[in-house]
This record gives sequence, C-alpha cells and structure tokens, in this order.
Amino acid sequence: MITGLEEVRATQALVDEVRRELQEEGRAFDPDVEVGIMIETPSAVAIADLLAQETDFFSIGSNDLVQYTLAVDRSNARISYLYEPMHPSVLRLVRNTVDAGHAHGIWVGMCGEIAGDPLYSVLLVGLGLDELSISST
Repeated sequence: MITGLEEVRATQALVDEVRRELQEEGRAFDPDVEVGIMIETPSAVAIADLLAQETDFFSIGSNDLVQYTLAVDRSNARISYLYEPMHPSVLRLVRNTVDAGHAHGIWVGMCGEIAGDPLYSVLLVGLGLDELSISST
C-alpha cells in the first residue's frame, strides 16, 4: 500500500540489492522483470504522475481504493451500504491513475471485486485500463 515516493524508492533499492546478490551468486534471473506498485490510496493517486516515473506499472487495488476514498468500512454492516464502487469520485481516481500511468508510458491494471464484475468491466476498459486481474473462482 504505497502512499509516497520514499516507499517506492526504498523498495526499488531492495530490488536492486537482490538483483546484485543474484548476479554475484551466479543465479539465473530476468534482469528486466517489471516492478510495479499497488495504487490503493487517494494519496497515491494524487501523486501518480510522480510515482509513474519510478515504476514499471500500476495495479489499482479497487477494494481498498473505494474504502479509503469513501471512508467506508465495507465489513461494517451498519455502513457497508455506502461502499459504492461506481461512485463518481472513485471513477475519477481510476481515470486519473490511468492518465498518469499512460502519460509516463506504463501500463495500468486493476484487481479486486470491481475488476471481476462483468457489469463493470466495459466501463473499466473504457476508462483506459490495460488489464483486469480477476479470481478464477
């Protein structure tokens, strides 16, 4: 759950360290493996243009993004009715993330309940998502 550039940079430093270790040990690995981040908070969307410069792809975590955007605990039966994946603010955040990613040449996917709902898939593709990650069950 990324909220700032420092987290991305710290993670990238760890990835670079592991790559060096693998190389020193003579182990086979793909040096070009993509490293992406989950976009699950409004704060990450607000700086998505900066984050896109530091990573290979975005995956929007729809469940958390909806929950944190609308300040709704979906597991709380008393207020879960407020959990609305198609709320205009959520859709704008998705679109802003896609726009920021594409402007910097990275692909943007989505995982979570929204991505697996056939009713929403056409809208999500229309918002420019490159990939929808869904459960096989």
